[in-house]
Amino acid sequence: MMSENLPILLNCRQVKLTNTRQTLLKEFNVCFKESEWVEITGKNNSGKSSLLDMIYGLNHNFSGTIEFFDLLVLKQENFQEIRKKIGYISSSIQLISNKTLRANLSLALTAINSKQNLEDDEIQELLFTCKMKEKILENVDNFSASEIVFAKLVRALICKPKLLLLDCPFRVLDSASEQLFLTVLRKFWELERPTIILCTDHLSKLAPENRTIYAIDQQELKRHLF
Repeated sequence: MMSENLPILLNCRQVKLTNTRQTLLKEFNVCFKESEWVEITGKNNSGKSSLLDMIYGLNHNFSGTIEFFDLLVLKQENFQEIRKKIGYISSSIQLISNKTLRANLSLALTAINSKQNLEDDEIQELLFTCKMKEKILENVDNFSASEIVFAKLVRALICKPKLLLLDCPFRVLDSASEQLFLTVLRKFWELERPTIILCTDHLSKLAPENRTIYAIDQQELKRHLF
């Protein structure tokens, strides 16, 4: 499937991203298509996390226009509607402290008014594959760093987002765990066809061949052409 032929899901027009000290990304125009798998690389502190935070509405230090499903991102009245369609795996979005994994997952489903039940076979299979089924009644405060990443992955996927943002999730994973994470992510993408925007320190080996790759370099978001 060629991404050029797909409808636009997220459109950024004349966007400039800054922080309190400097420009992170010079003005850019980019659109992400429905069902597109996108990977964005760049050095630490290059602006990858800030870019995803901006899309999700956590970073207001930008100029320009961002549209998601024809809704203007960061307009207060659109927050709730937009975030029901987005999954975000990031250190910016923590698990709810002092609660079990089950409680965290239940609250995520309630937030989007989902009819799914945690006992559904599909969710149980996902928990098993991610090696989290036996952790379902444990307090998430006791999870290891890698367990937190997989708990966040399960929480995001059970909500079946139209857009899935991932902010360098592999940094605390060993090679086997990274491969498992990507295997689960690839299967979900093939079944549900969300748009995936994955910020990463290195390109993933299990990504689809027709993925789209960008790099942040010298404050510019540049597409890799093959």
